[in-house]
Amino acid sequence: MVVLRILYVGIRKCKEHHWINHWRMICIVINYHWCFVKWYVLVVIILLGMGVCT
Repeated sequence: MVVLRILYVGIRKCKEHHWINHWRMICIVINYHWCFVKWYVLVVIILLGMGVCT
């Protein structure tokens, strides 16, 4: 019974850890994409500005 308890706790901890890593990955991806989008928007604004100026 003790072995089962240890296994259960171990599996639960592993799952929690996995989910933490999963969320961290999602956060990194979102941050990366947001950074990319910001640059894209900046470039578009600059190009539109240049188009308007010329």
